[in-house]
Amino acid sequence: MDEFNSASCGGVPESNMFGVGLWSADYALQMASVGYSGAYLHTREHGVTYNVFDPPAGPAGAAGTWTTNPNFYAMLAVTEALQNSNGSRVVDLNLENSMSDYSAVAAGYAVYDASSSSNVHSLVLFNYANASAQGSDYTLPASFFAGSGGNVLVRYMTAPSATETTNISWGNQTYGGVADGVPVPIKSQWDDQTVSCSSGCTVQVPGPGMAVVFVQAAPQTTAATNSSSATQSGSQSGSAASPSNTGDSSKSGSWRVESRSAWAIAAAAIVAFGASV
Repeated sequence: MDEFNSASCGGVPESNMFGVGLWSADYALQMASVGYSGAYLHTREHGVTYNVFDPPAGPAGAAGTWTTNPNFYAMLAVTEALQNSNGSRVVDLNLENSMSDYSAVAAGYAVYDASSSSNVHSLVLFNYANASAQGSDYTLPASFFAGSGGNVLVRYMTAPSATETTNISWGNQTYGGVADGVPVPIKSQWDDQTVSCSSGCTVQVPGPGMAVVFVQAAPQTTAATNSSSATQSGSQSGSAASPSNTGDSSKSGSWRVESRSAWAIAAAAIVAFGASV
């Protein structure tokens, strides 16, 4: 894909809102699921609303904080969801008939190991309900977790609302106001969670928000982990989604993407799936 972003010719005022960050991550995974090997997340000159990030104002190298827009966090999340030494195969789970129902408020993807039609590496779940960070339940069957050892890590991309522009986090950390490139903790109820899923489990996803369930080993990052021995507590009402698409190898064409280098390069504003369909 030569380029994509929220709106052409420099974006619109909404382009730097959290909802667009969720859409960018969703769209990147959707492209992987239908066979794209990579895509350029378009950026422009300083101050354009859809930029991934902006350096401090002034001459090049000037001191000051960087602006990290929602797409920056989206690409960090996509990077970690796809990262796999064997490559990845992405399948749209069609939650709430999201592939055809434009009113659906949930979406989800299963990322399979490219060498196996049954080995799920990670799950990516989207909650588009703008419910001030309240959680909706997503029921995950045991078939996703075969060979995982039972406990999985859940990491969140969150913001207070779909219109938020600065108070955004991935893995309970933010780059907002940072000048040295080192993320800082952000106060949130959506810390990393270790969840027991050997017999299936229920995962909450904040609304609006995104969760990556690392079925296999999670990438090494600086994000802190808050472990628990059971599924997340404090479940709140919301529309439940029950993924059932196992993404078997009988699916052909647009359903199979076998990545050889499954990365999203945030610093270069490139989503690269390295696909071989």
